[in-house]
Amino acid sequence: MLSTKRAILLFLLAFTLCGSVSKALEPPVDLEGDPLPEGALVRLGTTRWRHGDVIAITLHAPDGHTVITASTYGVIRVWDVKSGRLLRSFGQAWNPVRGDGSLFHASEGPNAAVMMPNVILNALALSNDGKLLAAGTSGGQLTIWEVTTGQERVKSTQISERAIAALVFGPQDKYLVAKTNDQIVRFLDLEGKEFRAFDAWPAGAPKNMSFGVSRDLLGFCKKDTNLFATSRGVEKGVSFLSVKQWNLQTGTELPELRIGPYPSEVLAASVDGNMLLLLKDYALILWDLEAGNEIRKLHSDEKGNPVSMAAFSPDGAWIATRRIFSKTIQLWQAATGKEVWRHNDQFDFGFRGYAFSNLAFSPDSKRLASGTAATVLRQWDVASGKELESTPGHAGAVFALALAEGGKRVVTYSEDERLITWDIATGKQLTSTQRRLPYYFSNTTHFALAHDGSALFLGGRQSPDAQFYYWNPDKKPNPKERADWKAHQGEAFGVALSPDGKTAATRGRENTTRLWDVATRKVIRKLPEPVPLQEKPNNAVSGYFGNATPTLLFSADGTKLASLLPNPALRYYDPRRANMITSVRVWDAQTGKLTVPHEMAVAGIACFAIAPDGRTVAAGCYDGTIQQSETLTGKIRLKMPEMPKGAIVALAYSPNGLLLAGAGQDHVVRVWHRYSGKLVATCDGHRGPVTCLLFDRESKRLISGSRDTTALVWKMPEMPEQSVKAPADDDLNRLWKDLAGDDAGLALQAICTFASQEKAAVSFFKGHLKPIPPPNAELLAKLIADLDSDQLVVRQQATLAIEKIGDVAEPALEEALRGKLRLETQRRIEKILEGWLIEQMPRPNELQHLRALEALERIKNTDAHNLVSALAKGAAGARLTREATRTLTRVTYTKE
Repeated sequence: MLSTKRAILLFLLAFTLCGSVSKALEPPVDLEGDPLPEGALVRLGTTRWRHGDVIAITLHAPDGHTVITASTYGVIRVWDVKSGRLLRSFGQAWNPVRGDGSLFHASEGPNAAVMMPNVILNALALSNDGKLLAAGTSGGQLTIWEVTTGQERVKSTQISERAIAALVFGPQDKYLVAKTNDQIVRFLDLEGKEFRAFDAWPAGAPKNMSFGVSRDLLGFCKKDTNLFATSRGVEKGVSFLSVKQWNLQTGTELPELRIGPYPSEVLAASVDGNMLLLLKDYALILWDLEAGNEIRKLHSDEKGNPVSMAAFSPDGAWIATRRIFSKTIQLWQAATGKEVWRHNDQFDFGFRGYAFSNLAFSPDSKRLASGTAATVLRQWDVASGKELESTPGHAGAVFALALAEGGKRVVTYSEDERLITWDIATGKQLTSTQRRLPYYFSNTTHFALAHDGSALFLGGRQSPDAQFYYWNPDKKPNPKERADWKAHQGEAFGVALSPDGKTAATRGRENTTRLWDVATRKVIRKLPEPVPLQEKPNNAVSGYFGNATPTLLFSADGTKLASLLPNPALRYYDPRRANMITSVRVWDAQTGKLTVPHEMAVAGIACFAIAPDGRTVAAGCYDGTIQQSETLTGKIRLKMPEMPKGAIVALAYSPNGLLLAGAGQDHVVRVWHRYSGKLVATCDGHRGPVTCLLFDRESKRLISGSRDTTALVWKMPEMPEQSVKAPADDDLNRLWKDLAGDDAGLALQAICTFASQEKAAVSFFKGHLKPIPPPNAELLAKLIADLDSDQLVVRQQATLAIEKIGDVAEPALEEALRGKLRLETQRRIEKILEGWLIEQMPRPNELQHLRALEALERIKNTDAHNLVSALAKGAAGARLTREATRTLTRVTYTKE
C-alpha cells in the first residue's frame, strides 16, 4: 500500500516538474502573445500589422485570407487578415547607401535637387491564383517568389537597364508582362525569360526622353483579349498621356489613344481594364478606355491638394483615393462620382520613401487596406467607413526614449506625435498623450526628450521665427502649456535638454549655438564659434533617412555639450553626399569653453554619442565604423570593429561607462566593451531600422526604439572592469609617460592598466599628482591694476603676463569685472577671457594629470577619493581642479 502511494506521489511530482520544465522551455512572448526575439525581456508595443519600413505597395490575396505588403527597399511580408499576425517574410532590404557613402542619386537637369534612393522596389504583381509574387526594381531587376513558402522561383534577374515600371500576370498565370522605362513591354515566361516584346513609345515622342521612377499602368481589357499600357509623352514641348493597346491573339497594335494636351497623371485602372482614373490639374476624371472618352468627374474642390494614389474595388463599384497634403483617404461611388466617406490618416507622416500603390480592396470589395509611411497597415469597412483591427502602441517610428519613476517606466516619443509611458517590467502601456503640432513642426526631426520623460522640447524645421515647444506629457493637452521660444533667426537645426531639465541648448541656421534657462527662457550664454563655416551654412543635419539623429547632446553629468557639424568645404546642404558631417564640436557647458576640434571621420558621421563622464565622444559613420575620440585632444582613442552592413544609425553609452551600443542598417543592435572594443552582446529582433538606444540606470538593460513602431528591452551581460597583470615599477613610469603622449589610443591603454591596479596606481599617483597651486594674489592684483594704466607698454606687458598665468587667473579677472572699471579696462579683461573660451591642446604635463584623473575615477575606493578630493582643492580656475570637482559629483566611492 505504501509503495502504491509512494508511486503515485512520485508520479505527481514528476508530472509537476515536467510541466515546470516545459513551461520554462517555452519561448517568451509579448502581451499580444507574439514571440520575443532571443535575449529580449519585454516588447513595448506590438508587431501586429507593423511592416517595419515604408509600405510602398499593398496587395490583397485572391483567397481573402492574407494581405501582402512591400517596403520601398525590398522586404515583402504576408499577413493574416483576421489577426494581423505576420505569416512569413521574404525579400532582402537593399542597402540605400553606396560604396562611396552617398545616400542618393540625383536626376539631371533643372530638377537635380530631387533625390532618389539608388535601388527601390518599383512594381509588384500577384498571380491570379495567389501562388506567385513578382517584384521589379528601379534598377531593372526581376524576382519571382512562391508566396506559400517564400522561396525564390526566379532569383534577381536583370531584364532591362531601365526601371521596371509595371508588372502583371497573364491570363491563367501562363506568363508575366513587364513594362520598363525604356518604353518596352516585355513578355516573360515564369522562369524570367523574354519571349515577346512590344514597343510602347508614344508616337512622335523623342526616344532620348529621361524617365525616372515612373508610375505607369499595365493591364488586360476586353475580357483579356487586349493588353494596354500607359506612358507619359512629350511632343514639341506639350505633354500628354499615351495609352497603347495590342491584340494578344494577333499581336497587332491598335490605334494609340492620347489624352491631353495637358499635364496628366494616370492613377488607377479598373480590374476589368475598361476604366482609368486620371488626374488633370487637381480634378479626378473617370475615363472609358474602350470608348476613348471621359465618363465623369469626381466631385472634388480641393485645389492645391492633388490625389497621390487610387484604387478600384474588384466589383468596380468603389474608388479609393489618398490626397498628398491633407493626408485624406476618400471613398467614391464609381457610378455617380459622389464621395461616400473620408478619413484623415493621422498616421501618414509624409515623405519616407516612394509609395506607389498602397491602397487595396479585399476580393469581396468589403474592406479597404492602406499602408502608410507609418509602416502600419490599416483597414476600413467600406460600407460604414469604420476602421478595423485597431492595435495598441505607436503608429510611427520610435524616435526618443527616456526613463521615469526611478527607471520603472519607459517613455517613448514617436513620429505619430504621441508620448507613451510603459511599464518596463511587463511592457504594459500605462499612459498615452498626443499633441497635434502646427504644420511647421509636423515631421520635425529636431527634438529632445527630457531624461525623466517629463518634458518634450521641439524645434520647428519650417517655423518662420524658430519657435520651440515645451510641455509635460502626463498632463492633458492645454494650449497654455506651449511656450514659444524665439531662439534663432530662421530655422533651427538642433535642440537638447540637460539631464536635470534646467538648461536647454539650441543651434540655428545663422551658425550659432546657445544655452538657455528653461524656467525663464532667457539666454545663459552664446557658445563660441571660432571660424564661421560659410556664408550660407549647410548644417541642416536631420540624421539618417529621417531617423532624427540628435545634432546636440549633453553628457550625462550635464558638464559637456557636443554637436555634429558639417564639412566646412561644402557650401550648401547636399543630400547626395553622406560625408558632409565629418566633425564633432564639444563645449564645456558650465564655462562655455570650446575644446579642440574633433575631425573624426572622412566617411561621414551619421550619429554620435557622448560618454557619461564627458571624456569620450563616439561617432557612427556611414561606412559602418565607430570611432571614439578623446574630448581633451580630439584624437581617436579606439576604432570599434566594423559593422557587417551599412551605416551606423544609433549609439548610446551605458551609465557605468563600460558599454557602447550601436545599431546599423541591418536592424541589429551590437554592444561592445567601451575600452577594449570586444563585442559582448548582439540583439537581433527589430523589423525596421533602429532609431534610438538607451541603457537603464544600472546598465543591466538596453532599450532599443525602431522604425517598426516598437521598442525592445534587452538583458545586458555583467561587465566587470577588465584586469591585467600587475605592472612593475618601471612599467608604471612607462605608463606615466604614455599618459603625456600624442597617441590617444596608447594613453587609453595606460588609463585602463592604472585603473585595473588600484593600490599600485593610487600609490604611484600620490607621488606624481598635486593640486594646482593658486596664482600669486598680490602679483595678479598688480597685473590687473596695470591693465588700467595710461601707458600702452605697461598694459601690453600686463596682458602678456596674465595670459601666461593662464586659466587660474580667471576667477580674479571675473571678480574684477564685477567691480567699477573704466569701459576700456573692462573690454581689455573681456578680451583676455574671450581668448580663453577656445581651449588649447593641453600641455604634456596637463594631459598626464587629466588622464590620470580619468583612471582615478574608475578606482572607486577611499584612497582614490582622498586623492581626487585633494586635487579638487587646487586653484579655482584650473582645468584639473574643475574636472576633479566634477569627478567627485559623478562617482560614489566605497570604503575599504
